[in-house]
Amino acid sequence: MGVTVGVNFLSVIHKSSNGMTLAFPDICKTPVPPAGPVPIPYPNIAKSSDTAKGTKKVKCDG
Repeated sequence: MGVTVGVNFLSVIHKSSNGMTLAFPDICKTPVPPAGPVPIPYPNIAKSSDTAKGTKKVKCDG
C-alpha cells in the first residue's frame, strides 16, 4: 500500500515498515598512524527495524 498519511511532509513509519535512509557525509576524526587524527567521511544509516522505545499507540489511516 502506498503512503496515504504524511507528517511534516514525511511518511509515517513503524518498526515493520522496512524503511531505510542514508545520510552522507558524517565527518569524524579518525586515528591514522603515524599522522594522527584525520577527518574521514562516514555514512549514517538508519533502519526502521532498529526502532527502540517507539510509541505504542498511534492511529493512522482510520
